[in-house]
Amino acid sequence: MIMEAFLAKEICGLSEKECEEIKKVFNAIYPKVTIDPQEESEIVKLLIFDKKNSHGKIQFALLKAIGVPQWDIEVPEDSITKSFAYYRNA
Repeated sequence: MIMEAFLAKEICGLSEKECEEIKKVFNAIYPKVTIDPQEESEIVKLLIFDKKNSHGKIQFALLKAIGVPQWDIEVPEDSITKSFAYYRNA
């Protein structure tokens, strides 16, 4: 969810404040998971099989604002990679 909040901020206009709020709440509830770089690339490869995807494009449901979702948002692989970096530093 922290990574999706980052993607929503970068792609859909989720505010920095709401992105930080989501990060704060999830970090307070759930322990941080360590994901090594090899696992990151494997996860990205598996994303292509998600049911939301279309025509080989990775798509997400992302927030424009808290409580305001947008569906079928195409997300480039480089943005997903950046979201892993954001999570590591969250």
